[in-house]
Amino acid sequence: MLTNHPCLSLDFAGLWAMDATHLRRLVCDLHHANLQSLGPVVGLSSPSVDTTAGGGPVATIPIHGVIMKKVPGVFSMLGIEATGTTETTAAIQAALADDSIEEIEISVDSPGGSVAGVQQLADLIHEARKVKPVKAVVSDMAASAAYWLASQADTIEANPSALIGSIGVYRVLVDSSKAMDDDGIQVHLIKSGEHKGTGTPGVHISEAQIEEEQRIVDGVADMFVGAVARGRGLAIEKVREFATGSTWFADEAQPMGLVDEITTAAMPQHGGADMADKPEAAEIVDQAMKAQIDALELQVLDLTGQLSAKSAETAAQAAALNSIIEIQKTEILNDGAKRGAIVPAMRAEVENFAQFCEDDVEKLRSFVDALPVQTRATTESEQPAEQERNVAGDISDDDAAVAKLLGISTEDMRTKSNWRAISAGGAILDDDGKVVGGIH
Repeated sequence: MLTNHPCLSLDFAGLWAMDATHLRRLVCDLHHANLQSLGPVVGLSSPSVDTTAGGGPVATIPIHGVIMKKVPGVFSMLGIEATGTTETTAAIQAALADDSIEEIEISVDSPGGSVAGVQQLADLIHEARKVKPVKAVVSDMAASAAYWLASQADTIEANPSALIGSIGVYRVLVDSSKAMDDDGIQVHLIKSGEHKGTGTPGVHISEAQIEEEQRIVDGVADMFVGAVARGRGLAIEKVREFATGSTWFADEAQPMGLVDEITTAAMPQHGGADMADKPEAAEIVDQAMKAQIDALELQVLDLTGQLSAKSAETAAQAAALNSIIEIQKTEILNDGAKRGAIVPAMRAEVENFAQFCEDDVEKLRSFVDALPVQTRATTESEQPAEQERNVAGDISDDDAAVAKLLGISTEDMRTKSNWRAISAGGAILDDDGKVVGGIH
């Protein structure tokens, strides 16, 4: 993506017909702005009516700055000049519907922009010529998408130093898969078709995908060339000779058929001087800008509070999870000791391994389960209850079987109340593990 803001990244996805230098500058400005929020879409004002122009009222419609289908409101806060094709379409339609307007003048000063919406606006300008005269007046630049639109007017006037042309379309695809691999990151793209998700960060871009993208770029470029040929009355083959992405000064573009008239009267209609002449309007704009800034500051404060609360909640959850993990680790170690797989001499080393496992409890469990039994598991017997004693030997059937196996008399099994276990050698042990009797 071209920016570090998710919403603006969507605006910059797709095809572009814009002078590359201006596009890089725009992306750099947005990247360093480190935007936190977007305002509402900024529309163009209604077409201005210049009653002083010769031949009757003229609707002057600006196409200035970056051309986009919809212009993010934050552009105005950053001082980035832009034109929305949707709003420009509405302005031209209003001028066509107004019987008091006899001519439409399109003031052009733009490096171009996104392809989205340009073809539809170009068609409208070309059709508007059938209703009212349409003139394009270029001050400093009509490049790429801006020239696409200007070429649809009846005539094009330009200053001698104005840059004209840059006929062409491009799209940037970045293959970051090797960088991801070098960082030990593997990205899996689950897609329904070969060309779905082309350009996804971290995913390799195949030759077939590049060919498909080239097909799309070529298709839009054909639309561009066809529109210029239609608007300027030139052969398509002739326009293709110019479709190299190059720009020319207006006096160079004139003999090529890209400009009709060279004039010094083509001045940009940016509205700065008009606003200075109307302090009330300037004050309204200042108030609106202040309101937007205040609203953004409130949003930042709210987001900061939410992040702080979320951080505290996350820390509490992490602490609880760590506690559960430590309890599970302790249970695994104790179970290993109980079955004789972990003896006191090796307990410290196993505990160190448990720390090494961090939150991977299953890794520790697999390790302990794989340990061989180091000692016999400690067995405990309790003096049989009255209801469990058999009649013949006055002890339980289970104890009688043990006594028979080890050669212990049933009387000893019954009367020796201080024994707790029988060692591997057959000795009877008391509560402290001391031998209190032997087997005969």
